[in-house]
Amino acid sequence: MSEVRFTLSLEDAVSALSIAPYFPFPRVIPVRQQVTSTEAGGCHSVISFESDPRRAPVCGGCGKRAGAIHSTATRRVTDLPLAHARVELVIPHRKVRCRRCGVRGERHEFLSPYRRLTQRCERAIADLCRVLPVKQVAAHFGLDWHTVKAIDKRRLEREVGTPCYDDLRLLAVDEIAVHK
Repeated sequence: MSEVRFTLSLEDAVSALSIAPYFPFPRVIPVRQQVTSTEAGGCHSVISFESDPRRAPVCGGCGKRAGAIHSTATRRVTDLPLAHARVELVIPHRKVRCRRCGVRGERHEFLSPYRRLTQRCERAIADLCRVLPVKQVAAHFGLDWHTVKAIDKRRLEREVGTPCYDDLRLLAVDEIAVHK
């Protein structure tokens, strides 16, 4: 296992390693990376972030600037792979005191509430589900079949909508398999 510290200043971006352009997430900055080799010959990268001290937290309920921080924890989410390395992000998740909503979790625009994948990772999975079966997409991203199926179902509901079965009076079955 190796650990890499990143520099985020533009002055020494040529002479030192910087991954900040790959993670343009508001209110958090990458600070360290741990890389481990997997048994299958790939890599697993865990990138830790810290809250940007220059940016105020935003309430997850109303989207307005929060007054104070209630508590702090971390949230682990999966992001798009970089080359052959699986990427896991450790994001600081602050609970904030909002005048309108009370105590709520901080809003991060790149994460959906209660999900374990970044939004850009979910978009890539949904786009790939258009042309490949769910099983192959799950194997490609190293995810559970049910996770990919749920992402594909949300995409279909967004694009097509929920089907209406109110006027359905007859259901026909085309083929019957007695013995498989």
